[in-house]
Amino acid sequence: MDLARDDVADDHALRAWTDLGLHRAVARALVREHKTRPTAVQRRAIPLALEGRSVVVRSSTGSGKTMSYVAPIVHALCGTASERKRGLRAIVFAPTRELARQVRRACASTTRLCAPGCRVGELPAPSAGTSVLRETAGSPPEILVSTPARVAECVRGGYFPPGALEEELETVVLDEVDLLLSFGYVDDIKSVMKAVKRGTRVMMLSATLSPEVEELRDVVAHKPTTIDVEDEEAAMKEEGDDQDDGKPSAPNISHYSLEIAKSSDRLLYTMALLRLGLCKKKVLVFVSNADAAVRLRLFLHKFGVPTCALHSELPANSRAHILQEFNRGVYDFMVAAADDARVATEVEEEEEEDKAPTRESKKKKKDRRDKEFGVVRGIDFQAVGTVINFEVPATAAAYVHRVGRTGRAGKSGTAITIVSPTEEEAFKQIQEDLVSTVGDTVAATQVIQPFDRLPKEAVDALRYRAEDAARAVGKTAVKEARVRELKQELLNSERLAAHFEDNADDLALLKHDSSLSKNPDAKHLSHLPGYLRGTKKRGDSRAVEPDSKHAKAAANYQLDVDVAEFGSKKKRKRSDKRETGPDLRQKHKFKGGFKKKSTGRKRSR
Repeated sequence: MDLARDDVADDHALRAWTDLGLHRAVARALVREHKTRPTAVQRRAIPLALEGRSVVVRSSTGSGKTMSYVAPIVHALCGTASERKRGLRAIVFAPTRELARQVRRACASTTRLCAPGCRVGELPAPSAGTSVLRETAGSPPEILVSTPARVAECVRGGYFPPGALEEELETVVLDEVDLLLSFGYVDDIKSVMKAVKRGTRVMMLSATLSPEVEELRDVVAHKPTTIDVEDEEAAMKEEGDDQDDGKPSAPNISHYSLEIAKSSDRLLYTMALLRLGLCKKKVLVFVSNADAAVRLRLFLHKFGVPTCALHSELPANSRAHILQEFNRGVYDFMVAAADDARVATEVEEEEEEDKAPTRESKKKKKDRRDKEFGVVRGIDFQAVGTVINFEVPATAAAYVHRVGRTGRAGKSGTAITIVSPTEEEAFKQIQEDLVSTVGDTVAATQVIQPFDRLPKEAVDALRYRAEDAARAVGKTAVKEARVRELKQELLNSERLAAHFEDNADDLALLKHDSSLSKNPDAKHLSHLPGYLRGTKKRGDSRAVEPDSKHAKAAANYQLDVDVAEFGSKKKRKRSDKRETGPDLRQKHKFKGGFKKKSTGRKRSR
């Protein structure tokens, strides 16, 4: 009976995809990947793409934009072995190497099930050298995923086979278009599109549509169709014509602001949120730069919170490994250095490049040495329950893209932004800009409320511990930790560079939660007693009300038997020393101290 029901469910799922015009083999592959029905953006974009039309899609994060262009590309590759065309068929532009690797895996998993003979590949990183790039581009796969800079380099150097772009190429995809523009890839994209034959199908996808995106659309796409999924769904709701697709139309995210008295309390409040079980796991903490990421990791490690850090100065293989470990559930907490500040100041830096080189300009160039890295957009952080903004983001769009890492695929999420007194005006401006920059849907449905589950008394109980730990992770400690981190990650990256793809199970060999501190951590800080957790009677103003599913685990996180008995072992060691050591009580008199046992005999004079 159950088998019959499963067959009926599979038939319904297959019909949902084939009704869009997809090949049955592609539909079967999508069902086997547990994609039982298309999302709103997939229902609108796939039929137009199958007709060969160019499309520009605006849809929120986590709405299924990736599969809306992967499915039409794979559909064109399906067929018998004799009918399949070899050579470059599709190019997918991604703003970062992390997103490019994620898209490549999505394409490879689908083609493996319906078109096993087709190849999906990436262009090598800039560190690989020109010879490796020329070799890879000389025999390109059917689906090529890369950043625009690497593809443009191949076009300028003539590395692609003759006719690969003018005759064989069928589809060009620009994923996360607004981020591609923010990263300065406009010239690279235009140079590639000049080499592509006119009329090639172009798919542009983004969470926001800015005037810059519309200007690029008019240059690279031929008679495109614009699809604004969010506006269409909002109109359908007003008319009462909701479609039951099994998923909410907008991300289900609860937005909160946590006001602090001074900026130096950020570490304290972040630790309190994690240790008191107020955040639903997994937790992603966004900071502004690599130094802040390493410092927060050092600080949390002192309190028994195993955290991995992700920033642009780590090797590419190490970053891929850390992301995979976080998605697999090896870590519950990740600190990620966002690229908001770099994107916001990129225009100013480019204007100064024409001037004579100075120390400051060289320093700015050094700060941008890994241009193809980014974690705010595109990266598929799986099953993120809570996003914490360590600082207020630079813009409203940056805020939306950060919190968009949670509440994906119809699941609920929480976003908490820590706001200091100097950031209050900027945070108010972000709330005002949400309507004009992001859209009425987000502004109307996602109201930012004060976070009232963390009472001040509970934070003050942890303050004396946090202040001592914060002083121990100053600039010198962070600098030394970053040197050790880079040395360790470079060594691991070299050893496992060729091992990552073929042996996924061996990724657990590396540990990214080891201590980076020069001095050993105090083990007693890992234990959080009940009186510090605020576990008092109901109705008490000092009582903390944590998430019931995660409070117990957070309270005893990394709690070791040795840590729990630290005090008793220390006392026992002292008592043993007194019993076995010299009887100092015979030689000295302790003030208010030990009394000599009476032997029943009086001392003779």
